Amino acid sequence: MLEEKIDYNAPLESEEKIYELIIEDLKFAETNLPVLYTEAPFGRNGINIAVSEGAAKAALSYVYMCMAGWPLNKGNDYYKLAAEKAEEVIDATDKHTYYYKLLDEYKQVHSIAYNYNNPEVLLGIYYNRDRTPNSIPLTDIPQDVIQNGWGDTNGEIKFWKEFPEGPRKDATYMPKIILADGKLHDWWDDPSNQREVVAPIFMKTVESATRGQDFNYEDPTALPANGEKTIQVIRLSQVYCWFAEATARQGQVTPKAVEMLNRVRNRADGEKTNRYSTSLSADELAEAAYNEHGWEMAGYYWAGFACRARDMFRMYRFKDHFEYRKNNPEIDVAEGVKRKEKVSVTGTWDDSKMYAPYPYEDAILNPNL
Repeated sequence: MLEEKIDYNAPLESEEKIYELIIEDLKFAETNLPVLYTEAPFGRNGINIAVSEGAAKAALSYVYMCMAGWPLNKGNDYYKLAAEKAEEVIDATDKHTYYYKLLDEYKQVHSIAYNYNNPEVLLGIYYNRDRTPNSIPLTDIPQDVIQNGWGDTNGEIKFWKEFPEGPRKDATYMPKIILADGKLHDWWDDPSNQREVVAPIFMKTVESATRGQDFNYEDPTALPANGEKTIQVIRLSQVYCWFAEATARQGQVTPKAVEMLNRVRNRADGEKTNRYSTSLSADELAEAAYNEHGWEMAGYYWAGFACRARDMFRMYRFKDHFEYRKNNPEIDVAEGVKRKEKVSVTGTWDDSKMYAPYPYEDAILNPNL
């Protein structure tokens, strides 16, 4: 729909028309929003609470990335636009026009200490457990773990296996879990062979029962359903990845693109490894940036703006992953231990699987859906 009116026979509009509306709004936003809000409730603790110029520019960059990929497949020209817009954010940050900066350690990114004053967050949704809580602390915790989670989501084994070891991975997945026997286990343990889901467990959104403290996986205390962790819609490290990928997808390998990716990976490694260099081919740099963004955002799908699934969508990689999940091979997760996904995938691929189905309540009202 392109207009805000009730029409039960409204035709389906093209994705390109929807993107045009998004671009129009974001261009207006980047021109008319301030760099920094200085008064509550729009700004607090020296950071922006409301959408700012920098957030609008960053959002534009990723939208251009999406338009360059599937299904519009606009390609090189839009990768160029994406790189240019990301570079505007990077340059303004490096010149201190924007206050944004990477936190020193990845474990700080989703910590309680930086919940309300995270300089890496360009756009966040803020909560208060007493008045306006979120409802996400239990979603990633399995039901059979002693802290009593909801088991809504779980990590994929292959992705966990390929995730580079280091501080970023340590801060992304629970190191151990407590099962009903009260003992610490590796996620792949299944003592009774009756666990419904055996999979890596993310812990970015988990909150401690004790307010003001970070979650401790060794504490068996039941966790709160209501939380106040900020939902981080856009972070600076993502912009670095987008710039590197969009540059490389144009067939270019530049020192600046490599530097941005190394900023992300050096923090992830916990030391200045500088793993990437200008000796990479453009395809290699593009894939490295794509992967780094996936690892930065691993297990974080809240707001849904630029999560791993969205990256896979724009690169048309759901189909290959669908076939992989159908095959569901066993994976070595520890010495002498193999695991495969307990959630099966069946059926035959078609591109309708790229999308969620229309809500039934809407489909019965509009025959065009």
